[in-house]
Amino acid sequence: MQLTTNFFRILVGYLLLVVFPLSLYAGQRGDLLNDQDLWRLVQSLGMSPPNKLDSQERRMAELGQALFFDTRLSSNQEVSCATCHKPELDFTDGRKTAKGVRVTNRNTPTLLNVFSGTWYFWDGRADNLAAQALGPLENPKEHQAHRLQVYDIIRRFYEASYEDAFGPLPDIKLANDKNGLAAKNFLSVEQWQQRFLSLQAPLRSQVNRVFANVGLALALFQKQFVAIDSPFDQFAASWTDSKRPPELSLSKAFGAAELRGLRLFTGPAQCMSCHHGPNFSDQQFHQVGFPTLAGELGRLGAKQSLEKDEFACDSVYFKGVSWIENSEACQEKAFLNSFGWFICNPLRSD
Repeated sequence: MQLTTNFFRILVGYLLLVVFPLSLYAGQRGDLLNDQDLWRLVQSLGMSPPNKLDSQERRMAELGQALFFDTRLSSNQEVSCATCHKPELDFTDGRKTAKGVRVTNRNTPTLLNVFSGTWYFWDGRADNLAAQALGPLENPKEHQAHRLQVYDIIRRFYEASYEDAFGPLPDIKLANDKNGLAAKNFLSVEQWQQRFLSLQAPLRSQVNRVFANVGLALALFQKQFVAIDSPFDQFAASWTDSKRPPELSLSKAFGAAELRGLRLFTGPAQCMSCHHGPNFSDQQFHQVGFPTLAGELGRLGAKQSLEKDEFACDSVYFKGVSWIENSEACQEKAFLNSFGWFICNPLRSD
């Protein structure tokens, strides 16, 4: 049965990726856009820089920068965000699958231009960048940390920076803990969880707020990873008038061959059916028939995760954070439903 399902997935993927595009191309081979229409689409594909951070956001981002490289935010004291997102490798790690505390199931995506994203993780189970930043911290294969451990790191090493960015840090003490929550920070995840559950509900909420603010700090730091000077970006910026022939804006990096490819991309090849917008992506999810890992539910599983996410865009912890509350993903959430996702994602490996 599994073999039959996988064969069917591969067949559907082949039809969608090869046969269907070729048939479109054969039927619309001469349908190239005129220069004015092409210019309009080129401008829509050009990447704009993110909004500049205000003074408070800069202080948050500075804290996020320090946390991004801090290996103490892991169970073995060896894994930081930069372990997988290496700046010298365009914030990837060059591995087939990422390795944190353990080897994970998927590779490391780049963080370049992550500010322009809508949904995060491969299945979109995070609707904002701060929530995405928090996911790996408690993932058992990545940092394998605990949010109370993260609070303790902030309290012992970043209190002044935290309070400069977010205001007073709550003072949380545990019974029978004379040296702080963990003098050496070598407690297991289970021990951190036991201590967390021993706190009264208001104190757990305070820990969650500090954890959410860590996500904000990391997100604001990552929003500065901007790459908007590719050969295409330069071409889009130099072709400033729809009445000007595009050939006048060509360069050695983006020449006649690239322009021919662009004309196909925007016309007969129909690439822009999915690859449109500043990131060459519609920021949505498409079932192309390839198999997923055993037990994965894709977008349906992501919807279930979103419903339980304490740090989703409509969370109390992000109240008043306009770039999260007013994001495209947060506006779309009201229209997500299981029936629609099943229709769009009928093939599952479970």
